[in-house]
Amino acid sequence: MSSIGKYIRYSVMALATFVLPVQASAQNAPSVHINATDSGLNVRTGPGTEYPKIGRLRPAQGGAVLGCNATGRWCEMGFEDGGRGWVYMPLTRPLAAAASLRQPVDWRQLYRPDVPYIHTGTGRVNLRQGAGTHRALVGKLHPGQGGYVQGCSADAQWCLLKFPPNGHEAWVYMPLLKPA
Repeated sequence: MSSIGKYIRYSVMALATFVLPVQASAQNAPSVHINATDSGLNVRTGPGTEYPKIGRLRPAQGGAVLGCNATGRWCEMGFEDGGRGWVYMPLTRPLAAAASLRQPVDWRQLYRPDVPYIHTGTGRVNLRQGAGTHRALVGKLHPGQGGYVQGCSADAQWCLLKFPPNGHEAWVYMPLLKPA
């Protein structure tokens, strides 16, 4: 098996053993992020979908964040065997958050990807770079605005929405939206 194949196939337990002691002892140590989707997450040679795929992270697999592009949406990750690759960060979550999350939920049982989910309240709903209020604010939804679910966090509280007509994507706290 190639080095690239090996770094994609390790357990979170091994990752935690490998990275977390360093994180605890050094303030500038890289953060550890894991795949927050229910499916595979592509690892690429560069920061964007135009770069070739070099592997896939299964759910709950990840690595240490080494650096990010200017938008922070794509980060280079280092893996246990020394391999490296770029990952789309809105589909990850910090490893530290994994233990605090509720039991994983199959988001497809709650939300349909072919139905738009819209903001029906008053005021504005924050759009985030990733799942959680700790992620950067990237926009706001006004009443009546919404998009289509592309995937959700393990607890299905936060979902990545795609907004027509331009296809932009952002994460939103789903209890604030309703199906159209």
